Amino acid sequence: MALFNFGKKKEEEKKTPACACSCGCAASEAESITNDCCPDLKEGEICCIKVLAGCKSCHEQFEYTKQAVKDMGLSVEVEYITDMQKVMEYGVMSMPALVVNEKVVAMGKVLKAGCSAAQAGVLTMDKKKVAFICVHNSCRSQIAEALGKHLAGDKFDFYSAGTETKSQINQDAVRLMKQLYGIDMEQSQYSKTIDKIPTPDIAISMGCDVGCPYIGRAFDDNWGLPDPTGKSDECFIQVIERISQKIKDLKLEK
Repeated sequence: MALFNFGKKKEEEKKTPACACSCGCAASEAESITNDCCPDLKEGEICCIKVLAGCKSCHEQFEYTKQAVKDMGLSVEVEYITDMQKVMEYGVMSMPALVVNEKVVAMGKVLKAGCSAAQAGVLTMDKKKVAFICVHNSCRSQIAEALGKHLAGDKFDFYSAGTETKSQINQDAVRLMKQLYGIDMEQSQYSKTIDKIPTPDIAISMGCDVGCPYIGRAFDDNWGLPDPTGKSDECFIQVIERISQKIKDLKLEK
C-alpha cells in the first residue's frame, strides 16, 4: 500500500530505523530531490516524511500523517517543521504541506487517514467539512455533530460551534444520546465558538427560535429545528430523530 503512492508497506520492519532525515540531508536540496536522504532506498519505499507547518490545520495534518505511518507499519518518524526559513526552502506557497522522501507531494490541503486507513494504510483526500451552528453550541448542534460522526463520518468531517458558549453540553441531550445511540458526547465534544473550528465547506444553521447565529456568510441550509432545552424527553427525542434523518439525507444528497 502507498502513502500518496510514494511508498509501500514493508513486509518486515527493518532493524535499523528509517532516517527521517536524521542523516543530515539539507532542506535546500529538496527542489532537486532524488532520494539523497536515503541513497539505498528501494523503489516505492519511504525513508523520511515531513509536515511543513504554519496554519491552524497543520497540526491536524501532522496527526493524520502519523496515524497513516503507524497503520502502514513504517518505522519512520514524521517531522513537524515550523521554522519558516526551512519551510520556504521547499518552495511551498501554502500550507499544510507534506514532504515524502524530500519531495513535496501535497500542499494547501489536508490529507487525512480515512476510515479505512487502519486496514488499507493509505491517506485519502480530505472530506468536506460540515459545521452545525446554533447560538450556544450546547444542544442541537452538539447532537448533530455526534450523529454526523456516527452516521456519515465516512463521507464528511463534522463540527459544531456557536456564537456564544455554555459551560457544558445540555445534560438531557447527553443522557438521551447515551441511551439511544450509546454515544457519550462529553468524551470528545464541548461548547465552542466558530473561530475554534476549521472553515466549513457546508454550514448548517440549526434554527433561529432562540436567535439567528451570524457566521459572516450565508448558511448553506437552515434545518429550522426547535430548541428542546427545558422540555420533555419526548420533545428531545423528536429533535434527535429529525437530526438523524437530515444527516442521512445529507449523506445521500452530497
